[in-house]
Order: sequence, then C-alpha cells, then structure tokens
Amino acid sequence: YSGSMSDSSGEMTLDKTVTELVVKTASSDSNAAVKELRVEADGAIYADKFFLAFLLFLGILYLLYVKFVKKSEEESLIHLFLIAMGLFVSYPLFTFYLQEGDDLAFHLCRIDGIVSGLQSGQFPVRLYPDMLNGYGYGVSLFYPELLLYFPAVLRLIGISQITAYKTLLIAANIATAFIAYYSVKEISRSKFTGLIGAAIYTTSTWRLINFYDRAALGEALSMVFFPLIILGVYNILFGDKNKWYAFALACTFMFQSHIIGTFISALFILIMLLVNVKKLFSDRRIFGLIKAGALIVLLNLWYLIPFVSGYFSMDLAINATNSASNFQNGAIIPAQLFNIFNDWSGISQVLSFGINPDMPLSLGVGVSIALVICIVYFIRNKKEEDRISDHRFNLQMFIFTLVCIFMTTSLFPWDYLRDSSRILYFFENTLQFPWRLLSIITAIISLTGAMLIAKYCYKHKKLTIAALCITLGLSFVLYATEYTRNASIYAQKGIVATSADDAMERFAWQYLTDDADPDDLTAGKYTTSDNSIEVEELSKDGDRIELSVSGQKDGGYVEVPLYYYPGYTARDNNGNKLDVSS
Repeated sequence: YSGSMSDSSGEMTLDKTVTELVVKTASSDSNAAVKELRVEADGAIYADKFFLAFLLFLGILYLLYVKFVKKSEEESLIHLFLIAMGLFVSYPLFTFYLQEGDDLAFHLCRIDGIVSGLQSGQFPVRLYPDMLNGYGYGVSLFYPELLLYFPAVLRLIGISQITAYKTLLIAANIATAFIAYYSVKEISRSKFTGLIGAAIYTTSTWRLINFYDRAALGEALSMVFFPLIILGVYNILFGDKNKWYAFALACTFMFQSHIIGTFISALFILIMLLVNVKKLFSDRRIFGLIKAGALIVLLNLWYLIPFVSGYFSMDLAINATNSASNFQNGAIIPAQLFNIFNDWSGISQVLSFGINPDMPLSLGVGVSIALVICIVYFIRNKKEEDRISDHRFNLQMFIFTLVCIFMTTSLFPWDYLRDSSRILYFFENTLQFPWRLLSIITAIISLTGAMLIAKYCYKHKKLTIAALCITLGLSFVLYATEYTRNASIYAQKGIVATSADDAMERFAWQYLTDDADPDDLTAGKYTTSDNSIEVEELSKDGDRIELSVSGQKDGGYVEVPLYYYPGYTARDNNGNKLDVSS
C-alpha cells in the first residue's frame, strides 16, 4: 500500500506438511506496506471436523456399551462420573481459539518440533530440524516429551495445532480423574474414598493454574502422575509389594513428563524410604524396590543415554542461569496460600511487589478444606481405635507436607541456608521457585484429606459427594470465568501468533551452548578449513546432510549448517566413519 490500494495473488505448492508458513515481502518504496495477507488452500487444510465427529462417535459407542454390555452398574456410573469431571474442568478449552498462558508458545513449538522431526525421518526425535534457520534445536535431548507424541501424531494426520493441543489437555484432565481415583481407592480400599480424592485433586487450584494460567505443560502433565507416585511408594513400603512394576511405570511417566517433577518425586521417595528403612528390609520389600529401579532404568534408557551425554558434555545456557540467587524472592507470602478464590491474572513476582500483581499461589478451596481436616485429625486423634487405616503412612506424608508448605513461604530462610550449604544451593537452583512444591503438597493433601472425609461422612455418601461437587464446582467456575473472560486470545485456527524461532528466543534458547548467538546461524551456510577444499554440492533434509567435497587433505574440515549436539555421525562414500566435532 503506497498511496493507492492494489491487489495481487499467486499460487504455491508445498512438498510436505508444514507447521509454519512465513511470507516475506520487499519493495523499493519505503512507504509501501502490506495491509492484508490471506493464504487459502484448494481444499480443507485441517481434518478437525472429522476428528471431532470421530470422538463423538466413540463417546456414543461407549454409552451404548455401558447401557447394554457392561454388567456392573456401579462401576459404569463411577467411570461416567470421572469422565464428566475431566470434561467439566476442561470447559475453558471449549472455544475456537487458544487463550494466552505463560509458557504456551514454548510448548506449542515443542509439539510442532516433534512433527518436523518425525517428517524428517527421526524416531525418536532428537532435533527440531526447522528451527534456527534450519540448523536444528535439540530441546528433545533435554526436555522429556514422550506424551507430546500424541498431539504430534494428531498434527501429522491433519489436525490443527489448536485442536491437537486442546485434545492433549482434555485427555490429561480425564486421565487425572481416573488416576487419582484409582490411587486413592487402592490405598484406602474404598471406592467412596477414591471418588472424594479424585474430586479434590482434579479440581485443585494449583493443578488447573498449571494447565491454564501458566500453560506449564510439563508441570501440568507431571501432576497427572503424582497420585500414582504416592501409590507406588505405599505399595513398596506398606501395600502389595508384588505391584512394584506399577511404581516403575509411575516413575517412568513422571520422568517422561517433567524433570523438575521427577526431582520433587525423587525427594519424596527418598525421604519416605529413609524414614521407613526398617520396613523396607522386612518381608523382603527391598527386592521390589530393586526390581522397580532396574525396570525404570530399562524403560528410560533410550532417553537417559543422550540426555546424560548432552547435559554433562555441553556448556548449556540453562546451566548458566543462577536460579538460587533469586529463590527467596519467588517464595509465597503466607496470606496467599489461603486466598482460596483466585482470578487468572499475574505471573510470579518478587516479594517486594506484594500479592496484587502475583499469579494465584494458593491451595484452593478443596485442598484448603482437606488441610484443615487433616490438622484437626492428627492433633486430636491419638487413640488407635479412632485412626484411619494406614495411619502411619498418612502421618508421615502429612508431616512431609507441612514442612513443604513452610518451605514454599517467605518465612523460610532460603537465602541464609543457601550460603551455608552446597546441597541447598543445588536444591534451589534445580527447583527454581519454592512454589513448585505445591504440586506434591496438593497430591498428598487430596489423598489424606479424602480418607478423613470418607471416615467422618461414610454414613452420608451421596450427600457428601453432592456437597463436594457443588463446592468444588463453584470454586472452579469462579476461576474459569475470570480466565475465559479476561485472558487474551493467543492463537486462532490457521494463525500462529508467534513464529517458532521467536517463541524459543523468549525462553533465551536455553538448550544452546552459553556462548551461542542464534543470529550468527545463516541458513545454508557452510565454511571450509581453507580455500583448497571446495564443496561442490550440499543438500540438507531435516537432520541429514549430504555433500560432495574436492581438494580434501589431512586435517581439513567442512563446517555444515547443523547445530552441534553429541551423537552425530558422519561417513564417507565407502562407509568409513569420519570425525565430528563442534
């Protein structure tokens, strides 16, 4: 546009599915500007309508199965209740767009990075080949993403970015309800208690803030498996020792979801094992732990080897970040913990800013009620006959939780202790923020609180479930209403708000070396060690490069447009291995 309007159109053909299309314009007139750009396809771009119709068809089939085939009416009602609960806490996703979240851009790029990696022939994906001007970005080496293959496959079969991401979140919400129910039921040996635990945990404030307000996908997915971690520890120490494999699976899914969630889980497991070390060696329970440990390593070996190789051999930017120096400033002001009705807004702020601009950092209605009940119970009930089953296990977890709550607050002297202990410095630098402990706190209080509510309300089961649903449902609706009304639209179908490279730049390219400058990475650029070496031909497809070189000599090299991570191999025409270095 330069004084007068003009229209132009053109056609293009793509040789593969792309997750991002960048259109650049150039003009000799400095006043010219593009007022509108529209990209249209000959046919349907996405298969979302067919996918949603397929899901509806599956839902109808399940209802027919429940109605006419399944024999246990009680079990069917429980499953329908859990599915309904998962769908209910997913209702903020029932829009045609995605609303903003702190880490949303990063995680959408991770999903599309997997898509590009799979298209380039990688499996498992180690490198996002289209990022960094085609040099590739190795997020997959350092950030577990097994569960993200689900939305990535949806993208490959033609589902839009928005629908694929929302499908993952809805599936995770439903899985949370089922896993929480199963875990609490197994420990308490009561379906009623399992339903209470599932209701409290699935609607818990911190879990939902991770899903929506923060869009912290790794942390949100890790919270699906915290109840299963608790069940695993229970079975190793007090329950069915022959179910050690379930503990291994819980740890595997936790590790494949979030490294920091794994770190928190490991601390919880270690403390519970140390406290119950005598129990561990009685009745040959130690062997269950050993078998579980071996299975965990075997199940994750495919990921652990490149992870350890890359993490400890590269001077990564993420390791240059000193989170411990500001750890105290990220603590929770005690009053925040009990602000049970929360709006959606804010990000984590330093203490001097106060509560007003901070994101919600509370336990929420359900967990707060459960916490109060737990405090009263453990103070008052000292007689054996008044105790719940597995009192010792629940008491140990409760004490662990109280310590964790204290550690999340500004009352805990993090700065003083950090300067006096290397172990605490490591703890702070790994955890990054004290409030991350709210994840394990929420899971434990939901479980123990459910057992106590069930103990006192077992004569009024239907009334108890109804009262919980109303209370927890209203609390969630207040939060979700604020979020859906006020959070800005981040992306709509067919429109990506932020390019992949721009999104990763917001997160400081944490998985490049500390001295790397992404601006120096020119697309298709290569260099040779001296002028006598000539690259006659170079082709690149994803993470694979083929080149023809003349004038080779000993000690000569060619630098190709591929960012260095450990694990690359190079061979000549005869299959002989060549040296690869950064």
